[in-house]
Amino acid sequence: MTFSLFTAVGHQGRAGGLLLALLILLSSCSKTQTLTALFQKTTPHDDYARALDRAGLREAALGQRWQAAADQALRDSLVVTLPVLET
Repeated sequence: MTFSLFTAVGHQGRAGGLLLALLILLSSCSKTQTLTALFQKTTPHDDYARALDRAGLREAALGQRWQAAADQALRDSLVVTLPVLET
């Protein structure tokens, strides 16, 4: 009887530990970082744009020039038909 009681407490302790770990993980997320953001793939472009926003530089000359260059790169990109052989 003592062994089964110890085993039951052990399982509850393990579940409690997992619950505690989950709560710590969720509480460690900042306001801009939610649980969905942890599993969402972002591009380096999006990450840098978000960093500019957080630093308050998106509306500054630096941020505006960076965004203009990014937009220009998308407009001026080459369209190629696959497969391409480079010479």
